[in-house]
Amino acid sequence: MKSSPARIMTHYKGSHFGFTIFSEKSTEYIRSKLSSEDYDITVPLSTFPYYFDAWQNAFQSVWSEPQVCASGDIAKLRQGVFPENKELVFELLRFYKHVHVANLICDSSTAINLFNSYYASKDSAQKLNTSYSELMLMSLILATCLSLATDREVMAASMCGDCPSLSLLSTSQLVSLQEEMFMNSVYYYHRISAISEGFPSIQALLIMSIYLETSWVFSDVNFTLVSLAIRYAQDIGLHRFETSAHLSEPEQLARLKLLAVCQYMDVETCYRLGKPPLLTLEDDSVIERIESRYDMLFQGQLSQQLNASCIGCPLEDEIMIFKVFRRLAQLRLMAFYKLFNRSLAFESVRDIQEIVDFLNTKSFEFLNSIDESVRPKFFNEPGFDDMLQKISSGLVFKNVSAMVLSMTYFSHLMTINRVPWQVIVEETINSSYEKPDFRRLSLDSARTILHLVRIIDRKTWPFLTLNWILIFPFSAAMNLCANCMNHTNDKETIKDLSLLIDVSLNFFGYFGSIARDEVTRLHYMRFQLMDLLVRVILRIVIKVVEKQNNMNVLETNAVLKVHLEHVETEYPHIFRKVNGSTNMTQIFCQAPLNNFFVKSNVHGLSPPKLNTDQYRNDYDNPRVSPSVANIMEPEFNDKRNEMPGEEELNYMGYWAREMTNMPNFFFDNGL
Repeated sequence: MKSSPARIMTHYKGSHFGFTIFSEKSTEYIRSKLSSEDYDITVPLSTFPYYFDAWQNAFQSVWSEPQVCASGDIAKLRQGVFPENKELVFELLRFYKHVHVANLICDSSTAINLFNSYYASKDSAQKLNTSYSELMLMSLILATCLSLATDREVMAASMCGDCPSLSLLSTSQLVSLQEEMFMNSVYYYHRISAISEGFPSIQALLIMSIYLETSWVFSDVNFTLVSLAIRYAQDIGLHRFETSAHLSEPEQLARLKLLAVCQYMDVETCYRLGKPPLLTLEDDSVIERIESRYDMLFQGQLSQQLNASCIGCPLEDEIMIFKVFRRLAQLRLMAFYKLFNRSLAFESVRDIQEIVDFLNTKSFEFLNSIDESVRPKFFNEPGFDDMLQKISSGLVFKNVSAMVLSMTYFSHLMTINRVPWQVIVEETINSSYEKPDFRRLSLDSARTILHLVRIIDRKTWPFLTLNWILIFPFSAAMNLCANCMNHTNDKETIKDLSLLIDVSLNFFGYFGSIARDEVTRLHYMRFQLMDLLVRVILRIVIKVVEKQNNMNVLETNAVLKVHLEHVETEYPHIFRKVNGSTNMTQIFCQAPLNNFFVKSNVHGLSPPKLNTDQYRNDYDNPRVSPSVANIMEPEFNDKRNEMPGEEELNYMGYWAREMTNMPNFFFDNGL
C-alpha cells in the first residue's frame, strides 16, 4: 500500500523555542480556557512583542548606527584605550577565572600576558603592534571582569584577595568603564567582521558572544557572531588535524578547545534564539574524529604551565567537564536535525515517537557515562538533595559546571519529550499510541530545573552566570504552566503550581526586583523581563485552575496576589492594547542620551578620554538612554500620527511579526 503524504511537520522554531507563547494562536487558546471577564489578563501576551521589538531596536542600534570618529580618536583606539592604572586592571583580571566558559576560549594566563605586553609597550619607546582582534579581546575581557566587579556581594565572596585600586571606585564608575570597554570592542568588531586576523579573531568573536549572552537582554547579533567565528575557524583549518600537527601540545589543545566552543555556541544559539545551526551532523563527526586524535593531549603529561590552569580546578576535572559538554552539544545537535530541522516532515505520530525513543536512549547512555561527581539527577532521584548541597555555590568551577550541565541536559530531555504530545495530528489516535514516558520525562525534567534554581546561593552566583542559565528555568516554568493549564484535574497540578509559585516569588521575583537598582539595573534587565512574563503566565494559569476546580487560590494568599498583580499595578500600559497608530519601534528613535553614562572622574582612569563631541555622539551607549532604562514605561512619540499611512501600518517589527505567527505553545494533543 502506498504511503500517504507527510501530514505532520514541525516548525523550524518549534518546541525548542519557548517564546512562541507570544503567538496569536497561543493567546486565542488561552482565552478559550478563561471566562470572558478575565480576557484582560491576557493582553500582555499581545503587547509584549512590541516592547521586545523596541528593546531590541534600542540595544541593537549599537551595531546598526554608523560610527564616525575623528582621526585623533581613531589613532588612540588603534593603540588601545585602557586604564592608566594598571594595578586596577590586574585586580580586575583576578575575576576572569570565574567566567569559566570564557577561559576555554582565552585562558587567564593569556589574558594577563596580553595586558602585560600592552603596559610594557606603553612604558617603552617601541610601540607594540597589537591586532584589532587582540584589542577587541582585551576590551571584552576587561568589560566582563568589570561586570563581575559591580556585583559587590559576589566580589566579596570571590576570594580574589584585597583590591585596593578597585575598592576606590564606585559602582557607577565601574559600570561607566565597562560600557566604554564594550563600545570600544564594537569599534574593533567592525574592523574584523569582513577580514579575519586568524585565531585571535575567533577568540574575540566568541568572547563577545559570551559577553552578550551574559550581560544583555536578548540579541540576535549572537547568531551572526557565532556564525562568523565558525567560518573563520574553518578558514584557518581549525577543523583539520593536519593544520596543527606541527604546533606544541598546549597550542594544539587551545585549538581543540576553541573548535569545541564554536560547536557548543552554535548549538546554544540554535536553541536559545530558534536559529538553525551552522554545523551539520557530518561536521560533528569530523570534530569527533579530530578529538579522538587529540586524546593523547588530555591523557599525556602536559606542561606545568598547562596544569596550572587558571580556572582554579584540577586539570583532570577541567578535561572531564570539557568532554562532557562536548558530547552534550553533539546530542543536542543530533536532536535538532532529527526533530526540528526545517526540511523534516513526518507521516505519523509513530514516526516522531520512534525518533524520540532513539534520542532518549542516546540521552540516557550519555547520562550513565558521566562521572558521578557532576552527573545530573532528577529531583525525585536518590542523592538529589546531597547533590544540591554540593553545587549551591556559584564560584567553584566544578559546581557551576555541574549546575549548567544539569540544566542543559534536563532542558534537552524536556524539549525532545514534549514533541510527541505537542504536534497537531490528523490521524486517528488509539491506545497503542499512548506512551506516558514521554510526558513524564518532559515534566520531571522541567520540575528538576526549577528545583535546581531554588537552592542557588544568591551571594555567590554572579549575575553573569545567572543570565547564562536563566533561559532554562524560564522554559521549564513555561512548560510546566502549559501542562497545568491543560490538565487542571491532574493530581500533580497543585504540586506543580506550588513549585511555580515558589520559584516565581523567590527566584525570578528576587532577581527581577534587583533590576530596579538605578546603577546596575542593566545587568538584571533579562531577569526583570523573565520575571514579568512568569508572573503574567502564572496569573493566567491560576485563573484557569481556579475556574476548572471551583477553588480560589489568589484570594487565600495575599502575598501571592500582590506579587502577581504587581505587573498590572506597576506597568498598567502593558495591559492596554496596542494598535496601528502606536509605533513602538519609534519609541527610541528620538530619545535623547542621558547622563547615566558618565565618563569616570577618577584621574587617569581611562586615558585618552576621547571626550570630543563626535565621540560622545557615537560612543555613548543607547543601552542606557532614559527610555531603555525605563523600558516598561516609555514615552510615545507625539508625532506618530503624522507618519504616512504605509509606515503607520508597519508598526510591528520583524521579531514581533515572526512571533505572532508561531504555533500555539500551549497546544496538547493528549498523548
